[in-house]
Amino acid sequence: MKRMKLIFVSAGIACLSCLPLCADEATVIEFFKARGDSVAVDNHGHAVRLMARGAPPLSVQQLQRIGELIHLTDVGINMSPANDSQWGFLARLPDLKRLKIWHGHHFRSLSAFNGLPVEELTIGGCMGLIRLHESDPDKAQHIITTLNDLPKLKKLVLYHSPLAPDDAHLEHLVKSFPAVTSLRLDFIAPGRGKSRITARGLARLQHLPLTKLTIENADTFSQEDLAVLATLGTLKQLEVYTAKGSKTSEGEYRALLLRFQMLRPEVKVSYVNR
Repeated sequence: MKRMKLIFVSAGIACLSCLPLCADEATVIEFFKARGDSVAVDNHGHAVRLMARGAPPLSVQQLQRIGELIHLTDVGINMSPANDSQWGFLARLPDLKRLKIWHGHHFRSLSAFNGLPVEELTIGGCMGLIRLHESDPDKAQHIITTLNDLPKLKKLVLYHSPLAPDDAHLEHLVKSFPAVTSLRLDFIAPGRGKSRITARGLARLQHLPLTKLTIENADTFSQEDLAVLATLGTLKQLEVYTAKGSKTSEGEYRALLLRFQMLRPEVKVSYVNR
């Protein structure tokens, strides 16, 4: 009898996603749809993708209802009202693979995202990481070191935030996320001085299996930097974004990238001057 019970429980777990949609889950799905948020469901009606657009604004209690949609694999949240202690609902999503956080103004650390099973993580435009540290700007400069323990992470996107501005932070990324194959960095984040990333720091990226690298606000990019990136043996795609008004002209950047292509003709290179 005990053996039969174990078999039944195991089968129940295997078919969890096939269970009928419960009333609470259906209610939460309708709530987000009524707001105009994007919700995709699977063949059984379970929500698997949610993009909360941030307008109208969500309350913390409404945001935390996302944790009731336990089948979610993709979550995007714009203009989150959550502070550092109000992200626990994400831990209730065992199948979460892709998480995008944009324009969060109320959290000052990235530790709330540690321990998640995500394969892709985007943090962009989260100005609370700067503004909530105005009295301690040195601490704001090292926010990236609060992000750890993401063993499945393969894609990391960090832009328009005070993230990875120097060599020590690249070292942290390499040591903490050794399986990352796609990386996007912001060389000059809003409210910050010039990047302290050097060619020596970029060389640490050789220890990652990178196939795609994106450089945002590459105003300090140099020929030496590109020569180092050319040594990334696994690289297949390089994207470079500069802002209009950059001290280095578009023609100069294109000339730099042309030299890179001479070194690595098999790498797909794209350049955008915004």
